[in-house]
Amino acid sequence: MQEVNNLWVVFDQPKWFVSAVNICASFLDDVRIKAEDGKLEINELDPARICWIGAEFEPEIQRPGEIYVNVHELKRVLKFVKDNLILRTHENRLEIKSNNTSFKIPILPELEKEEKPQEGLEYKCMASLEVKLLKEAIKRAEVVSDELEIHVKGTRLVFKAESDLGEMTYDVSEDCAVQGEEDVVSRYTLSYLRDFVRHLPNDREIDLGLRTDYPLKALMIFNESDSIKFILAPRIRD
Repeated sequence: MQEVNNLWVVFDQPKWFVSAVNICASFLDDVRIKAEDGKLEINELDPARICWIGAEFEPEIQRPGEIYVNVHELKRVLKFVKDNLILRTHENRLEIKSNNTSFKIPILPELEKEEKPQEGLEYKCMASLEVKLLKEAIKRAEVVSDELEIHVKGTRLVFKAESDLGEMTYDVSEDCAVQGEEDVVSRYTLSYLRDFVRHLPNDREIDLGLRTDYPLKALMIFNESDSIKFILAPRIRD
C-alpha cells in the first residue's frame, strides 16, 4: 500500500463520487480508495458476497495513494460537500475539505480485500432504461415479494414479482431499448437493487447486462470520466 501521507486528490465536481460513497454505505462498513494513473477507483465485494460495486472517477490527482476508511464516517462528512472536494491524507487521518469546511477521519489499517469479479462475465442481452423505471419496478414488486424477476423476450422487457401475497407485472418495453441473442428469466433480491438505485438520478439511463440465472450487471455512466457498476448475484430456485 502507498504511504498514507501520499494521497491527495481534487474534485471539481464531486457529486457522483458522493453518490458512489452513499451506495457503498448501504452494503459495506469500510472502503478502499485507490488513486493512481489519473484515476480514482473503488472496487468492493460486500461481506455476504452477494454484490460487487465498482466506481471510477478522474479527479486531479496531486499525489497517488491507497487508503482504507470507514465508509459510514466518510458518508456523514460528505453530506456537507458542495461544489468542490479535496481528499488529502495527514499522517493517520484523511482530510475532507469542501469550500470553507474541513473534516478529518481516521485511516484504517490495510485490510485484506476480495478481488473484483472476473472480467470473463458474458452477457447475452443488454437493456437500457431510465433509472426511474427501475425504481418503479422495485416499488411495485415490494408489494408482493422480496425478489424481482426480470424477463426479456425478443425486444420486450418485463418486470415481475410473485409470492403467496399475489403477483405483479410491469411492462416497460415501450420505454427501453433491448438488444440480445436470447431470452432471459432471472431473479434478484429486491433490497439490494433498492439500495443501489435509490442514490441514482431518476432521469439518467442505466444499462443492464442480463442472462438467465446469471449475475446482473448494472452500469451507469455519469459523464466522460465518472461511472459506477453494480454486479448482483441471482436468486436461483430449486
